[in-house]
Amino acid sequence: MIENPFKYNDYLEIIQNDELSIIFEDDFDFKQAEERTEKLMSLFKEAAPVPVNSLLSRSVCLLGVSGCGKTNSLAVILEEMARSGVSFSVMDLEGDLSTIAEVAGLNVETKEVHTQKGEAGIYRLAAIAVKYRKRIIYSFGTDMTPDAIEYFVWHYLAGFRRVMEKLYKRRKRAPHIIVLDEAHVFLPQRPPKTRANYTRNIIYEATQISRRGRKRGEGLLIASQRAADIVTSILSNMQVRFLMRVTEPADKERYRHTLDSMRNMDYLREIIKQVPTLRNGEAIYVPESNEAERVIFRLRDSFHPSATPGVEDYDDLSTIDLEELI
Repeated sequence: MIENPFKYNDYLEIIQNDELSIIFEDDFDFKQAEERTEKLMSLFKEAAPVPVNSLLSRSVCLLGVSGCGKTNSLAVILEEMARSGVSFSVMDLEGDLSTIAEVAGLNVETKEVHTQKGEAGIYRLAAIAVKYRKRIIYSFGTDMTPDAIEYFVWHYLAGFRRVMEKLYKRRKRAPHIIVLDEAHVFLPQRPPKTRANYTRNIIYEATQISRRGRKRGEGLLIASQRAADIVTSILSNMQVRFLMRVTEPADKERYRHTLDSMRNMDYLREIIKQVPTLRNGEAIYVPESNEAERVIFRLRDSFHPSATPGVEDYDDLSTIDLEELI
């Protein structure tokens, strides 16, 4: 490992020993990077390993525009949490994360929800996930309407909170993280009128987790490409933040809401100013201490189904019968 010569970590990777650690490639151009980051040296502190444990029982957000590497970064976080033995329940609305289960040794399960389950059945799923320290990624079948999906998520969060409260009363704790990908759908600033009740209930349950769940081991991780559409009361409760590239003023304003606890306004403004300059896969990591670090995530180990294909991605189709495509 090469010593980092700068005041912030230019390359940061989540690795198997449960830490975030600096990893430089052999041909890394230190001189070029130093010139590029000269203005940032007063902003970002020298990198220190951050244990994955710092994400447990916390409210965490991962935000950035489409194409900035958000889904890859979320997959990396989940892969490394799985390697660390952390249990979680993921609501994978777009099906971008289910391939994590294909990586050997992670012990991640995928479950596709097809039919409407009753309240008791959904509560039971949450109880099983917590009791047996499951790592489950829920995807939703094409037969599931938006109402049915939100009904499932609402009761899963409610069941999860009930299970964690019962364990806490028995002086038992089993940290578990609820992950909401495409969080702007589940936690919108303006709930759609057609299913407003379900949406408001999801917002209520998520708010309770983010505000009061820490002592019981309840964690919440939200990820979205549309920060401006997420309800501000949730963003203001975030304790750990991964802020990726955004350019729209409304998204930048939402970033300010996630940094409400910062007292140094010059520091906050400088962070917001740097956000549009972030490269793909790069983020400004702001933990509870509010000391920002500029980081970049490695590529995920699992297949990335939503990655934009390039010229190098053409597959051999010679074994596929043309009639199968018609």
